[in-house]
Amino acid sequence: MHLVIGATGATGKLVVRNLLQLKESVKALARTPAPLAEFLGADTDLKLLAVETGSLLDMSPEELQRIVQGCSSVIVCLGHSHPTAPPLNLVTDAVRAITSAVSANKEPVRLILLNTAGTIRSGEPPRPFMERLFVGTLLKPNLPAVYDMQNAADLLASLPADPLLEWSVVRPCWMTDDAETEFETHEDVTASFFVRFKSSRPNISRFITQLATSPDLWGQWKGKMPLIINKI
Repeated sequence: MHLVIGATGATGKLVVRNLLQLKESVKALARTPAPLAEFLGADTDLKLLAVETGSLLDMSPEELQRIVQGCSSVIVCLGHSHPTAPPLNLVTDAVRAITSAVSANKEPVRLILLNTAGTIRSGEPPRPFMERLFVGTLLKPNLPAVYDMQNAADLLASLPADPLLEWSVVRPCWMTDDAETEFETHEDVTASFFVRFKSSRPNISRFITQLATSPDLWGQWKGKMPLIINKI
């Protein structure tokens, strides 16, 4: 069973569809799940889909533990409706709540966090000066969502090694709704933020689906923050 949080979002709904097409059992958490059923359509076999209605941050620890229980992977596709809209710590607080639920349940879980290429991995080669100036002085102070994504990734990276909780932070570049294509993954950001590499949501969702279902790919990227870009 795979739990998808943010299942009605632009990327989350694609992940749900991909998993169902692979005949994987899916639990979808969304505040208003009706758009998900509409997106999946009548041609999708919904027997493997369980829907949970609610907001993760409004749940009690016990309720979240119940939802996470029995799931081999938890896929977080949350995003801010606007870079300055509350809750400002949406993703960080969600990751914190999920890790607490996993710890309480004492069942092994793979946590996959959809993030952004604006997040800097500790030990990553320094980015160009103008990019650091732009992100550090303009983006992060004025767009709290950028801080939230960085803090959520840092939270996972700071966790002590735990056989019950493995994680991977997926970092797309400029996200688009372009068609599915070949894509590349890299451990480090390979070029300046301003080059505007693109990452289509179909490609992002396919990579996330592969992470959740392929032991070999998971072994390659667990504990890391892969950058995903469309292949040029």
